[in-house]
This record gives sequence, structure tokens and C-alpha cells, in this order.
Amino acid sequence: MPRNSVLTQDRRAVNSLTASSGVSALRPLLTIAEVARALRCSRTHLCNILAGKVRGLPPLPVLRLGRRLLIRYDALMLWVLSLDSREADGQRLSGLFGK
Repeated sequence: MPRNSVLTQDRRAVNSLTASSGVSALRPLLTIAEVARALRCSRTHLCNILAGKVRGLPPLPVLRLGRRLLIRYDALMLWVLSLDSREADGQRLSGLFGK
């Protein structure tokens, strides 16, 4: 598959994620609740991801302002895209979806 089509698919995935979650691309910083809603997971699970406690997932970069945790929108999208490409590579290598 050409690299451009992979990037186009990644952009579509990002657009669908932001459209379905109600997260605006104009907001540079997101709260824990907004990110959990966008990822469709609980706040507790997201906090475990942020702390690096979920095996197989890299920790999501976070800004700490005292006790408040904020996530940059761009960092979230890069994190999701890296997970998506890692998953696609794993499926391709395992032969799950053919060649």
C-alpha cells in the first residue's frame, strides 16, 4: 500500500475520532474528561494509561499544572496514530488479514 494512502486513512481516523467525540480541533489543551470521552474509556482507565500502568500501551504525554492534568490535542492525535500504525503493522506481520 502506498504511504500516501496510509496517511490519508490516518487523517480520516483522526477526523472521525474528533467528530464522534465532540472534541474540537481548535482546542489545544484537553481535560481528562474530554480525552476519556474521545477515547471512549473511563477516566480511571485513562489515568492508568497516563501513569504507564497499562501493559502494551505507551504512556500518553501530559501537562501537569499542580494537580491538574491536561493533554495537548496534537499529542493525543499522534499517540492514537502511533497506536493505530503499530496495530496495523502487527496485523500485517501476523498475517491476520492476508498479504
